[in-house]
Amino acid sequence: MRTRLAARTKNVALVATIAATFSLSTAGATDAPLHVGPVHAGDRASFAFTFDGHFSENPEHFSDTIVAQLKPDGVFIVNAPQFKPFTLTTTRGADGLLAPAPAESALGDILIDYNSIVTLAKHTGPTGAGDTWQAQIPVRISPDTWHDLPVDVKVASSGGSGVSLSGQGHDETTLFYHGYTFAVDVTLQMTETYGAGGAFKTAEFSVNEITAGGSGPPISYAWNFTAQ
Repeated sequence: MRTRLAARTKNVALVATIAATFSLSTAGATDAPLHVGPVHAGDRASFAFTFDGHFSENPEHFSDTIVAQLKPDGVFIVNAPQFKPFTLTTTRGADGLLAPAPAESALGDILIDYNSIVTLAKHTGPTGAGDTWQAQIPVRISPDTWHDLPVDVKVASSGGSGVSLSGQGHDETTLFYHGYTFAVDVTLQMTETYGAGGAFKTAEFSVNEITAGGSGPPISYAWNFTAQ
């Protein structure tokens, strides 16, 4: 498991480096939609991030500065200096979600994780502090398996200084791996903050997994990134 999952140390935290704009009416805070830059064609945005993964006895840590550029017609290009390859090109749909990578690559996971950022903030109708809704956030439970985790989302704060979102999820699922069946208990925590104008500021994501009732290896990974 560690061989494939360790590669995630070089991509999971890039999820918000590709820009999108998605609507969330924030009563009392701002009339502008929440957005992760760049927003307009030709714009660039940079993000600092760190990633920590614990997939075996050896912890993984990675950090980088990521630059994203928005091209015409919804084309996005992401540059990660320490990656091989260090560039990924995709497209953004009208719903703000990114299209899957056309082929497997070292940066492929960022598309799934970026869509999680957008999905957590998607909500229809007026929203104020204390309001809640639900989302489905994908988490990795094996080198080649993802699980859509139900997440309860809450507006932790909403005011003149901006908006803060909090997401929590828990689920028990079954993993079929190398001919064996394992029970997996998954817990997720996720937060996002935006400024008064709706611009992205920070995000944190963490997952903890208990396999085979605690007799299997514990799995956890977390990332943090900040707009520069």
